[in-house]
Amino acid sequence: MILGFEHSVALSVTVKAVGAGYMLGMFYLFFIFLNSLWNKHTVSVFLRDILYFCVSAVFCFLFILKYNAGVFRFYIFAGLITGFLIFYIFPGTALGEYFRKHGERLKNKGRKVKNSIYCSVHKQVKQINVKKQELRKKSASKNIKRKAIKKDNTVTAQKKEGKNKNN
Repeated sequence: MILGFEHSVALSVTVKAVGAGYMLGMFYLFFIFLNSLWNKHTVSVFLRDILYFCVSAVFCFLFILKYNAGVFRFYIFAGLITGFLIFYIFPGTALGEYFRKHGERLKNKGRKVKNSIYCSVHKQVKQINVKKQELRKKSASKNIKRKAIKKDNTVTAQKKEGKNKNN
């Protein structure tokens, strides 16, 4: 028995820990892909790394809780690290380079799409603003005409009142 466990239980938990570490490596690769898509400012990379570590910590905690009743043993830690390194060394390195290269290409395509959308929206907004200005000019000219008509009506009404008073 190893630390109160049978060999088969310890071995099966270790193998599962290697698999969980492999999954953490794949999740890390996802963050490599995100880093290649978004800006590489230190603050944003720092926040994405913090997010990765928090999610990984919760994942490891839930793994230990499920498969080892919450008892953290060395072989679980070794299995997690081994699984992560297996993924990171073999397929992770090649896939990371692939994602970095294609992430830059996707980012450039995304910029083109964003710029084309921006240009089309900008043109439509400009047309709407021109139409609004034309409507304002028309309504302003109508208001001027209405005021002139109203003024004429008041002047004629005053003249009529003046005539009525004289009679």
